[in-house]
Amino acid sequence: MGQTQAGPADDEEALLARWYELDALLAADLVRKPRHQTPRLQQQWRDELARLADLLGFA
Repeated sequence: MGQTQAGPADDEEALLARWYELDALLAADLVRKPRHQTPRLQQQWRDELARLADLLGFA
């Protein structure tokens, strides 16, 4: 009823916020000692970062 639909700018902001979140997670994981890192999650994060970069027009 009182809700407004999210416009393209709102969607882009949400995508950008997620991109920054994933970038921070990846960076934090990479500074850990190798045996404490999570390669599977790192790959998932990299894949999602690449997808978001395409959506946001980064290249």
